[in-house]
Amino acid sequence: MKIDKFNFFSDSDFILVFNMTKNEFLEKWDFELQKFNNDFTKFKKSFFLNLTTWNLAYLQDQLSMREAYYSERAFDNLKKYYSSDAFAYMLLRRAFDTKDVDLYQTMSKFLFPKNERSKIRIINYGCGVSFPYIEMVIEDGFINATFADMPHKTFSLLQSAMEKFNLPVEFIKIESDDVLVKQYDFIICDQVLEHVLEPENIVKEFYEHVSDNGFLYLDVWMDDMNGQDPTHLRINTERYNRPENFINMVKNVGFEPFLFEPDTSTPKMWIKKGEKLNTVKSN
Repeated sequence: MKIDKFNFFSDSDFILVFNMTKNEFLEKWDFELQKFNNDFTKFKKSFFLNLTTWNLAYLQDQLSMREAYYSERAFDNLKKYYSSDAFAYMLLRRAFDTKDVDLYQTMSKFLFPKNERSKIRIINYGCGVSFPYIEMVIEDGFINATFADMPHKTFSLLQSAMEKFNLPVEFIKIESDDVLVKQYDFIICDQVLEHVLEPENIVKEFYEHVSDNGFLYLDVWMDDMNGQDPTHLRINTERYNRPENFINMVKNVGFEPFLFEPDTSTPKMWIKKGEKLNTVKSN
């Protein structure tokens, strides 16, 4: 039986984190969504997105300042944006609306036999409120799990909800590129790297902390050249707007393609090959 996404969070979770009930939260979300839509319409007619909503100015392609802008100052602004209430609202609502099963959830069941899953060390880096990952932990048996994300309110809400299950899960607050300490058999990074200043540094961190013959699920959206999402750092979309550029970067770090996205030549699953298989065992 699948998790009821809307009822996964209780009123007590919302009151603890946001000091309001779930219904009050969603009413406020509707107000913020309308405000955002209005501001975004204005943005598409001009060069900047309204700072009061996003806390981040976003420059179009044709502005000559763009490379200078994406500096440490831009990263600081992005951190402020990720800590804002508005971002928590967007993530939470998107989580409620998610109905499909992610590829990484399907592949985890294929790669790891049910009787082995409690020993498999997994981490979702930049997890947000990912219900496929939550289902992996609560329903599929991957209890040796870590949730990692920037310390915004959505992450606090997730912690509050997960505590009720008394599972040996861990939480990591991402406040730098080098927060990982342990080794993992399966690392999930789903549409995160397009938001960070130096994606290659994060991929190197993954390679150092995935076990031999361990797996990396990596999904990115680096071809946002029309500026549809103001949190996609332009320096990255320019550097990796061709899929082969990003693929070569991941290969140069040391990973090898394991599974390609259906109907494309883009790898979604990568493997760090070692001397012997130590995570995948036959049934």
